[in-house]
Amino acid sequence: FSDADFEDLYGEMLLLKKETTRETLQKRLQEFHHKQTLFFNAPTVDLDSLIQVKICRTALISPHIFYRMLEQLENTQDISIQDKNIFKLIFILGFRVGLRINETLNIFVRDLFISKDAVILTIRNNRNKNQKSYSAYRKIPLHHLLKADELHTFKTYSQNRKRLLKEQGKSDISKFFSLANFARRVPIRSKQKSPKC
Repeated sequence: FSDADFEDLYGEMLLLKKETTRETLQKRLQEFHHKQTLFFNAPTVDLDSLIQVKICRTALISPHIFYRMLEQLENTQDISIQDKNIFKLIFILGFRVGLRINETLNIFVRDLFISKDAVILTIRNNRNKNQKSYSAYRKIPLHHLLKADELHTFKTYSQNRKRLLKEQGKSDISKFFSLANFARRVPIRSKQKSPKC
């Protein structure tokens, strides 16, 4: 197991506990993991970072620009409604949560914990992702960060995505955002050097 695997496991255990008992469980897990490192050469894990809610700094673009982007997306004619919803969710996660584009596109279905009262998004460190640092692992409470209608859209998309994967016999280790629908229609512009004046 890697340090990210242990962080995932311990993070899930802490998430399932009430906030009042998480600190006690965290101390027990630290003691347990210390023994794992001594006797089984397990990698070191920073459990302190798992119990604290980490929220990225947002506001890199103004609310005005964000709403204009959504408006422009809505008025675009040659994109299907399904693709518009995917783009809208990607924009929302970028603006409200501060996720980088590579983090957003590398969300897996299993990275979401949805209950009646909470929606928790886990950003994981693993070899399939290219986050800036190993401290990028975090649990993000979307129910605190998204507006009610945005949260509803997010939950609806998640339920539909899970249902589709189940019908196709695929696992929850599939990507949350499927790029298959719009990858052919949206050209990726190559980086060109700007002409010198």
